[in-house]
Amino acid sequence: MGQSESNSTLPDCGSEEVLTRPASTEPVAAPDTTYTLSQLAQAAGTTVHMVNNYATEDLIACCARTAAGYRRFDATALARLRFIRTGRAAGFLLSDLKPLLQALDRGEAAGIARSLADLKAAVDEAAERLAVFERVAEQLGEESRVDESYPLPRRLP
Repeated sequence: MGQSESNSTLPDCGSEEVLTRPASTEPVAAPDTTYTLSQLAQAAGTTVHMVNNYATEDLIACCARTAAGYRRFDATALARLRFIRTGRAAGFLLSDLKPLLQALDRGEAAGIARSLADLKAAVDEAAERLAVFERVAEQLGEESRVDESYPLPRRLP
């Protein structure tokens, strides 16, 4: 099967936009641009293995398959990958991000709001844990200071 014939089997992949802006400052691809698995991984700054993992978890989907069965991905998949990577870099687990992505897929405003509230609550909880850690570290630093007025023996008898 020739190259032009396999390309003609690809539908227009840019017709639906789930996320309107990618999470990164990288340029957005033209809506009709499609990517191979490796091109998508490279454009998103991740590995083919991770793209496959995200596809298995239903976090991204291919928009078409070539006549040979290879998956093609669109700008929406790239935006979602960038969003996932941004969320992961912020410390969220995939299990934290998945409900938000599913709500976005369904266009469910209440689910989106609930997922965002859950993510914000997780951030607030982490901030509280950090504040406790900082207080404990400060106390540890104060307790470990040596009182210079009390002479310590140079060696034990």
